[in-house]
Amino acid sequence: MRTALLLVLATGCAHARFENDYGECGPGGATRAELGYAEALRPPEGFGEGAATNYVAAPPWLDGQPRVFPIDSSFRYDELLPPQPVLADTPLLCELEYRAQTRARLGGGRTRRWLSADALSGADLSVIYEVAGKGPSMRVAGARDGDRVGLVDAANRFDAGDLLRFTAVDRDRFSDDVLASLQLSYAEPLAASTGMRASGSITVRCHHLDPTATQRAREAALHELDLGLTSFTPALEPEAWHFGLTASGMGELRTLATRVASLGGWADSALQARVDRMLGMQACFERATMGAVGRRADRVRWTLGDSERERWRARAFVCGDEPAPRGDPWPQGRCTLAVEIEHDYHEAEELDLGIVTLVLAGGREVDVSVDEPVVLEPGSASSVTLRLEPSVAAAVALTRPMLVRRRRWRIFRKEFDVIDRALWEG
Repeated sequence: MRTALLLVLATGCAHARFENDYGECGPGGATRAELGYAEALRPPEGFGEGAATNYVAAPPWLDGQPRVFPIDSSFRYDELLPPQPVLADTPLLCELEYRAQTRARLGGGRTRRWLSADALSGADLSVIYEVAGKGPSMRVAGARDGDRVGLVDAANRFDAGDLLRFTAVDRDRFSDDVLASLQLSYAEPLAASTGMRASGSITVRCHHLDPTATQRAREAALHELDLGLTSFTPALEPEAWHFGLTASGMGELRTLATRVASLGGWADSALQARVDRMLGMQACFERATMGAVGRRADRVRWTLGDSERERWRARAFVCGDEPAPRGDPWPQGRCTLAVEIEHDYHEAEELDLGIVTLVLAGGREVDVSVDEPVVLEPGSASSVTLRLEPSVAAAVALTRPMLVRRRRWRIFRKEFDVIDRALWEG
């Protein structure tokens, strides 16, 4: 009883400190520079003008496809289509449908062939999309509905005869299985199908959005974003995503910003002003969260046992020591974390990073990746260098990795258990 009471009092004090620190930060009290994100100062080599502009202007919390082809998967873009298809200077909505070819035994040596997306259950279906001569190919994992993947291209301006290339892939951890490919020539009708092949078939249909409907949807999203910025109420929740930043409303704000960008690009000055305000709010939140993250790291230590088969120790957090490769859009380099992993496995086990995030000093969670599979061998510790995604490029106060976080889904409770462990010892 006494322990529970002390825990309640400590939690209340932590929340009070957080609210006080956030309040002292105030509007304009923090800047995006404090977050230590890797800012894209130039596009990767080979980007066309539209793709390059979007890539550089995109918020630093994004990496990859959403920087060039943002899409709000909850929004009904098909409601913005004109009554009749036209070639216009508006975002291009494309939908790709994949159908797998499967066979069933009917007895007597007979088989039946039919088409079904069910054969892809458990697969990670995405599309590699390219406009020839206007940018390199990019993976698009946009709005998904079973065997369909949608994308919106607001970055490119199309000319007659432009080639739009689509490849459906099933993504594995370190490789892709190509299912089928096709290309469209920019002319009406913007639709094509590969026909059925051994690997299945893909059908692509593209339509430009209606200019008036698109402008109205963009203005409505900006208005909704403004309301969200005004009503944003930060709350410290140590076991929620980003220590409560997402649940406080930042997740919805980022989704709305993405919707606006999908209808007109990231470089729009009105959107840029709102993105800067969101980053300032995030910096205030993380600054106020540092104390709670530090206290949690002091309490959670590693113990090898039945429920924990690994123990991670941070050895070095390195930023910018090596020059960036030629053409890297982040010339200031990126930070990496070197860790040593002890374990009690009796057989070789591949390191599973799919359920792991790192919690930085300000509560921000980042994914981690490696260049190639890491196998933990029995009887020895493994040294591993991890990349942080989205990238950080500066060892500032808010970016120091503090916790290894794992989430385990509890089926009957229908919620996640959060397990945190400190990265640094002593």
